[in-house]
Amino acid sequence: MGRQRILPGVPPITAYPINEKDAAMMRVPHFLPFEPIAAIAANATGIVDQVISWQDFVATRIGFTSDTVGFPAAAGRWRVQIQDVGASRQFQPAAWNVTALIGSNSGFADAAAVDLPTPWVFLEKTTVRVTFEDISGFGGTPHLLLVGYLTNWQRDAVAAQRREELEIAAKEALAQGETWRR
Repeated sequence: MGRQRILPGVPPITAYPINEKDAAMMRVPHFLPFEPIAAIAANATGIVDQVISWQDFVATRIGFTSDTVGFPAAAGRWRVQIQDVGASRQFQPAAWNVTALIGSNSGFADAAAVDLPTPWVFLEKTTVRVTFEDISGFGGTPHLLLVGYLTNWQRDAVAAQRREELEIAAKEALAQGETWRR
């Protein structure tokens, strides 16, 4: 048997790489709803804040519907602005018409949530702010939903880099006849 390399606090190399079951456990499906407490008046603006509390949130899909006061939901048209307050980032440079992305909002046949072109990461303890602007003249209650998963995004990235470094070191050590243990 060759030399043994002892790395304090590092699990044995048999723990790497993480299998699919373990990787799936790192991503917890999550829905982040944005809905004002009360209906927004005609031609008015409403703001809804959500705090990402205990893990990073990766948004992969977006959905929208509305309940227009006194009219079918098809009458409601909305502009939306999404902001990551903690990172001072805007989801897009200006408010945008929701139906341009989601499609028509008939109330009875709402479009399903659509995939984002690329996932958007909201880090733990940040505030996500959604500003709704009624452009229909009817007012109502908008409902925006970000769909994705909770994860330890930053910690996972660091851990993945560390695992890769350990795998390389282990392969080099094994090639030289060394064994690894805690």
